[in-house]
Amino acid sequence: MMRGEEECWIALHRVKGLGMKQLTSLMQRFGSASAIMAASAEDLAPLSPELVDQIGRADGREELFRLRELGGFVLSYWDAGYPELLRSLIDPPWLLYGRGNRDLLKQPSIAMVGTRSATPYGLSSARFFARELAASGVVVVSGLARGIDTAAHEGALEAGSTIACLGSGLAQLYPKENLKLAEQIAKKGLLLSEVSCQTAPARYLFPRRNRIVSGISLATLLVEAPEKSGAVGTMELAESQGRKLFALPGRWDMPSFQANHSWVRKQRAVLVENPQELLSTLPIGKIPFQTALPQMEELETEQQNLLRWMPAHEITLDELALLSALPLPKVAALLTDLLLRGRVEEVAGNRFALVRDG
Repeated sequence: MMRGEEECWIALHRVKGLGMKQLTSLMQRFGSASAIMAASAEDLAPLSPELVDQIGRADGREELFRLRELGGFVLSYWDAGYPELLRSLIDPPWLLYGRGNRDLLKQPSIAMVGTRSATPYGLSSARFFARELAASGVVVVSGLARGIDTAAHEGALEAGSTIACLGSGLAQLYPKENLKLAEQIAKKGLLLSEVSCQTAPARYLFPRRNRIVSGISLATLLVEAPEKSGAVGTMELAESQGRKLFALPGRWDMPSFQANHSWVRKQRAVLVENPQELLSTLPIGKIPFQTALPQMEELETEQQNLLRWMPAHEITLDELALLSALPLPKVAALLTDLLLRGRVEEVAGNRFALVRDG
C-alpha cells in the first residue's frame, strides 16, 4: 500500500541514528521520503545494516493519526515551505511538526526572549513591543515559557500573529498553565516542534528549541534576563547564526537586567527604546505603527514635558523631579493628574511607569 509523504517522513524520523548527512544523500538518490521507504535493502546501501533494518520496519501511521487529531502537519527540510533562515543553520531540524498557520514561516519574524521570573516592567515591555511588532506585520517568535515568553505571545495575539517554538511534542505542551494560550496560538498563529507529538518536555530539548526560536527570526530582542539564563543562551545562538541582536534598557540595580546591560556594554546587542528603532534596522520595509504613546495633544504642556522625561522603565517621584528639574510638589501634582487620566500607572515600591496602551 502506498504511503503518503507525511507518513513516510514521520517514519524516517523514528529511525534512530538517521541524520542529516545520510538523508541528504538518500534524497539526492531517491527524491522523496516515500521512495526512500519503498527502496530495497540493496538500494539503501551504503547505509549500515542496522539503519536499513530500521527503515524497513519504521511506521509513521500512529503518529500521523495523532497529528491529524491535533490538526497538525509535518514539514521536512526538503519541502518548499521550510523556512529559508532555518535552512541556513549548521544543524537545522530536518523535520518540523506544526499546528496552525504554516504560512507564517514565510513572513518576517523577530524573536523575543527573557527570564521566566520577570518584573512588571519586563512583562509590560514585552507585551507592548510584541503588540507593536505584530500590528506592523511582523511575526513574534518565542518559546511559550513563563514570564517574558508568555507576555510576548499574549501581546502579539492582540494585534497579529505569533509562533511558539516548543521544548516538547505538540500533545505534551509545557508549562500546563499556558495550555489556553497555546490553543489561542494554534488558532491565530503557529505551534512548532522538532519532536513527535507525545514527546514529554525535557531539559535537553529546551536549548535545541532555542536554536529554532532564533533560527527562524531576522533578529532577537532581549527583554529582561540575568547573566545566566536560557534567554542568554538564545542570544548566543542568534549571535552564532549571524542574526541581529537587540536589548531593552533596564534598571541598573536589578540582577534580572544584568544580561541586557552586559550585551549592550560589550556591543554585542543594540539598545532599543521603541519598536520603530528595531524595525528601522531590519530588511522588512517601512512598516507603519498601529498604536502609539499617549496622545500628547490632549495634555497640558507641563504634563507633556513630564511624560517626555519618563524613561522606558519605572521611576520614583524623586528621580523624576531630579530629571525634570521641577520642584517635588509640582511633579507630584502633575503625576496625580496623569494617574487620573490613565497616562501613568503606579507600580510596586512607589514607582511610576508610562501606560503604553495609549
